[in-house]
Amino acid sequence: MPKFSKRSCAYCAGRGKIADMGILPTWKTCLACDGFGYVYIPGSFVKCPDCAATGRRSTGARELVRCKRCRGTGWTEPTLAHNRV
Repeated sequence: MPKFSKRSCAYCAGRGKIADMGILPTWKTCLACDGFGYVYIPGSFVKCPDCAATGRRSTGARELVRCKRCRGTGWTEPTLAHNRV
């Protein structure tokens, strides 16, 4: 049975909510951690190289979206590229 670690959610920075910056800012439940502020990560996972473990990626239009590789958690399965040193 794999060992899991409790980690702070990268997408919401552990708040469990994210700001929706419309005309009037409102708070929405974080989609990456379902509002808990933390995620359980298998011990073999590594920091996501696509988003630098922030859980967010730029779309190029000054907009940040949830990273597809780690789904906003900031952690992902290791790949062969990670194992090469």
